[in-house]
Amino acid sequence: MQFPWIYIQIPHYNNAPFLKECLTNVSQIEYPNFHSILINDCSTDHTKETLSTINLPNNIAIIHNVERLGRVGNYQFAFKQRKHAKWLINKDSDDYYTDNSWIKTAMQIVQNNPNDKIVHIQSNFLARIEISKTK
Repeated sequence: MQFPWIYIQIPHYNNAPFLKECLTNVSQIEYPNFHSILINDCSTDHTKETLSTINLPNNIAIIHNVERLGRVGNYQFAFKQRKHAKWLINKDSDDYYTDNSWIKTAMQIVQNNPNDKIVHIQSNFLARIEISKTK
C-alpha cells in the first residue's frame, strides 16, 4: 500500500482543557505519512501554558495567530498550511479519534477504488463501504 501525505489541520480557540487529549490522540495515529498543525486563533484561556507542557512529535506543529481570524478565517488559514499533502483532515481541538488506524483503513479504501472520486469520508462510513462490497 502506498501512503500519500495527509495533512491534519486542528483549528483551535479556547479549548485548552481538551488540548492534551487531542494532541496525544493525533500523535498515536497509525499512519506513516502525515503532518498536523494546531492553529491557535488568539485564545484567551490558558492554551499557551497548556501547550508548553505537552511534548509533541516532529510531525505536529503549533502556530499562534498574531491576530484573531475568527472561526471561518482560522479554518481558511489552516487550509493554506497544507503544503504538499494530497489529503486533508479537519480535526477540531476538542475532538479525538476512537480508532487510531482509521486513516490507514480509509486510504486502503481509496486506493482499492481508484475510479471513485472521493472528496469526503467519515470514519463511521468505512464499515458501510466495506459491507456494501460484500453484497
